[in-house]
Amino acid sequence: MQGTIVENLSVEDQSKVIDMIGAGKPEHGKSYPATRADWKVAIATILIDFILVFPVMLPYFLIDKVRWAVCTSHTIAILLLAGIAMVWARNLHVNNP
Repeated sequence: MQGTIVENLSVEDQSKVIDMIGAGKPEHGKSYPATRADWKVAIATILIDFILVFPVMLPYFLIDKVRWAVCTSHTIAILLLAGIAMVWARNLHVNNP
């Protein structure tokens, strides 16, 4: 149990923990299907990723000159991050003057 929190216990307590772990029975054949809440979280994660990545990638499809596309993409990314930071600060009540 080296490298875990158990190594901070006394030798006697370590042996008790090892005995408790050894007495447990593994679960076999039990499945854990995704629930409706799991699917909602997955869809929300995909949508957030798409909403944040799509505007940053859009200049590469619309602008022919690579240098301008990179600059535009970086500007959009900075504005998105600044917006996220402002909303986060407002929700943390850190943005009060």
